[in-house]
Amino acid sequence: MKNIFYIAIVMLLFSAHNVCAQDTTSSKIPDDIFDRAEVMPSFPTGKDSLNAYLRRNIRYPKEAIENMLTGKVVIKFIVEKDGSITYPVVLKDGVGGGCADEALRLIKTMPKWLPGLQRGKPVRVYYVLPITFSFTN
Repeated sequence: MKNIFYIAIVMLLFSAHNVCAQDTTSSKIPDDIFDRAEVMPSFPTGKDSLNAYLRRNIRYPKEAIENMLTGKVVIKFIVEKDGSITYPVVLKDGVGGGCADEALRLIKTMPKWLPGLQRGKPVRVYYVLPITFSFTN
């Protein structure tokens, strides 16, 4: 009788675990994404060009200008195997005044990147990019 009771508990726990596991695997973002790759993704023409792209395309939000807000917004996104940018999210909004929304807009309008490589093959890689909002003279 005790064996049947233990078997019933084990089966109950196992089935509950499977239900939970199914819920987590149905998320929007698949888990075949690298945090680091042998060759990390990069903006097509390098870091200087990335900075120039950001400076050229940034639209400082009106509220941030009126309140003289400066600081950094940190965005995390995935560089896909084809270099496209997907799933951008704000990790930190150290500015406010609409700057996080503007940083997301910038990321979404970027050209394709050079993808990350693992063992010579393109892979999906997370990338974290801080964007600084500041006033220049």
